[in-house]
Amino acid sequence: MNIRPKVLRGAALLDEIRPGWEFEIDLGSLDLSRYNKCILGQLYDGSFNAGLLRLFGTFDTRKAGEHGFGGTTEEWVALIQARRAAADAPEQVQETGVKYLTTIAATLAFLLWSLTLLFA
Repeated sequence: MNIRPKVLRGAALLDEIRPGWEFEIDLGSLDLSRYNKCILGQLYDGSFNAGLLRLFGTFDTRKAGEHGFGGTTEEWVALIQARRAAADAPEQVQETGVKYLTTIAATLAFLLWSLTLLFA
């Protein structure tokens, strides 16, 4: 899915004000057409207006639109899923690396054991 620059701008603003916000969103109930289930509603006590006030210091919905908060639910879901997957990537690489090193260590131990049998 192609994510519009407005949505990316909104995500960047949230990154500045509320780092880790993407992990607070319940994707199953995310609905940008509902004030209590949209991005700002979920982050600010069920209130889109409270989110507007916190982010922009005003209830001006044009600012929300300029930052993609009036975009589509699908765009935000795609963005959040991509961010969550990227956040999990280092952990997956580390886990794979540990498994790889464990396999190497086991192989070396087996080879050393085999050599001791050959030269015993």
